[in-house]
Amino acid sequence: MVDRLFGWWYAIAAPSAPVKNASLHTREVVRKGQFTSLVLLLEFIINIPSYFVSSDPHLIVPLSISMVMLCVGVLLNRMGKTLAAGILVVVVIEYGMCSWFVSFGFAGSGLALIELPFLAILIQPVLIAVSLFSASVALSLAGFNSLFIASVIFFLPKTPELAHYLSTLQSGFTIYFIPIINLLFVTLISVLWVNSARREMRRADHAEEVNRLVEALAVQQQSALLEKQLLEESIQQIVTVHAQVANGDLAARVPLDQKNVLWSIAGSLNTLLARLQHWRLEALQGQRTEQAIQLILHDLQQARKTGVAFYPRKTRTALDPLIAEIASMSHGAAQKPLNTPYPHRPG
Repeated sequence: MVDRLFGWWYAIAAPSAPVKNASLHTREVVRKGQFTSLVLLLEFIINIPSYFVSSDPHLIVPLSISMVMLCVGVLLNRMGKTLAAGILVVVVIEYGMCSWFVSFGFAGSGLALIELPFLAILIQPVLIAVSLFSASVALSLAGFNSLFIASVIFFLPKTPELAHYLSTLQSGFTIYFIPIINLLFVTLISVLWVNSARREMRRADHAEEVNRLVEALAVQQQSALLEKQLLEESIQQIVTVHAQVANGDLAARVPLDQKNVLWSIAGSLNTLLARLQHWRLEALQGQRTEQAIQLILHDLQQARKTGVAFYPRKTRTALDPLIAEIASMSHGAAQKPLNTPYPHRPG
């Protein structure tokens, strides 16, 4: 609900929303940035009316400085510099409140007894520090504000009524003790509560991170299983082609594309098989040519023995043009056609 209500302000003063799989650190920075932007918005709401309706000239300068620093804080927070923006917010609030108390104490007749409860607002920067920084920073700021409260009561001009109460031991101790102990008590409770909430948030973030890792591991295992299955199928295809080649089928090829992990092996094997098939065809052709030479030689020898003219037959090899030319030279200018082809023995 808060995100929907202040979404427009987050777009102006908070860091950009993290991506779905952002790290825990990034999400923590965004959370602190959104909280810091809300504190900045609240300070604008408080300071702007005070700036325009204030009749005290002593407050104009502190309010002007606070407004400028708040604007700088918005820019820093939007840029993702959440730590710098948080420090600036705490400094602005601390400076504004301390300046207001100092100027208020010197105005009029001095600090009055009825004005002492206003010292309780010094808990505001401490609570912001508790939310944004470590416990040591928040406790240090609480200690500083406690000393500031004691200094305001002790050093600032006071009305006679307040001076009278401070002159008695019991009343003076109560005036110093109540605001300081309230400040320290609220700070300590807030630190304990915020630290507990942070631990729960970290535990939840870690649980979410573990779930995301488990899901990623499951997807990875599924992918590995699929790759293993594809690898086994590819290996089986290569084994099948080896068996076909072993049985004399040199036309067999491994049907794998370039996306397959065994493509380099399959491609090399297919190239080798293509070359073997080509060499085999050349060997068969050479064998047929050698057979044709032997048969022609036999016919020539028979023609010479019997005295019959030699008319060679087709060999279906590269020798046919040569034989035809020899026959034409032997039997006259008109080329004799080649006779019935020789039968070829299987190679």
